[in-house]
Amino acid sequence: MWAIRNHSVHSANLLESAKSVTQTTLLVAYQMHERCDGSGYPCGRRDTYIHPLAKIAGAADSIVAAGGWRPHRPALSLYESMVKVALMETKRGRFDPDFIRALLDYMSLFPIGS
Repeated sequence: MWAIRNHSVHSANLLESAKSVTQTTLLVAYQMHERCDGSGYPCGRRDTYIHPLAKIAGAADSIVAAGGWRPHRPALSLYESMVKVALMETKRGRFDPDFIRALLDYMSLFPIGS
């Protein structure tokens, strides 16, 4: 569990050695697994302490991850992933509703399979 919860720290450290990577990119890589309710990692930051781009990246990553097979569950369809993340997890306070709404508005421009 430690390795999983610290992979964003390691990713940011690796990116830091690249000259073309901005500070914002490093911060997004570091914070993209933080959640608005404080349940994320690596620091358990809450809503206003998470960079807006990290909120977007985290929501998109969660939708994609829900679509992948895991040992404890089958892969979800894109629609099921969006329902799980956008509706269920946002209702629980994990994601910022404004960012989720914007993400869904954008994704709706591209029908499933396009």
